[in-house]
Amino acid sequence: MPLIPDVVAFQKSLAAMPISTYQPGEIVLAAGSTTERLLVLRQGVVEVLREGTQIAKVSEPGAVFGELSALLDKPHTADVRALELSEFSVADAPALLAG
Repeated sequence: MPLIPDVVAFQKSLAAMPISTYQPGEIVLAAGSTTERLLVLRQGVVEVLREGTQIAKVSEPGAVFGELSALLDKPHTADVRALELSEFSVADAPALLAG
């Protein structure tokens, strides 16, 4: 069974989500904060930082951020910072997980 059984329906739901845009250098998610949002990268490049050290650089559209915080009901464990103009689809995690 595929991870996403109905890809077209999933893409439509992503298209209906609000969009947030971040400028280079702007913090997308801050370690220690609780946003209750899932962010899906639409375009751009971000870095994931833990205690100021880059642990990942992400540019793949569809990458999801904030899922561990939402699933575990804990604060974010790393900073996510935009390296270039970056756009995300924004989902309300509790509503999404409840559905």
